[in-house]
Amino acid sequence: MRSSVAQSVTLQAGSYDAVVIDGGEFSEPVAQSVTLQAGSYDIVVVDGGEFSEPVAQSVTLQFGSYDVVVVDGGEFSEPVAQSVTLQAGSYDLVIVDGGALSESAACSVDLVSGFYSLA
Repeated sequence: MRSSVAQSVTLQAGSYDAVVIDGGEFSEPVAQSVTLQAGSYDIVVVDGGEFSEPVAQSVTLQFGSYDVVVVDGGEFSEPVAQSVTLQAGSYDLVIVDGGALSESAACSVDLVSGFYSLA
């Protein structure tokens, strides 16, 4: 079940589809599964929805297509399965699976195609 965390979280050892950890242990989402040792991590975004928490930075996304986007802030709590289109503009945090962007997001985005689950 999804949990939003404001501080550190503890992950048990196991496999995760995609993980972004604030602080540099993993600076980009990974395309294939990774194994995390049990321990504490500042911020984790796991593809598949186990954890979702933004990082305290902002990025500017140019208009384009992205494989998978996780939008924090409760608007969309699940990554999308197909390509999506983001309107040009500023976003607080965006996670793109595959490493296109290694930032994490809380503003509205224009999702044209894919599967979505509302928070």
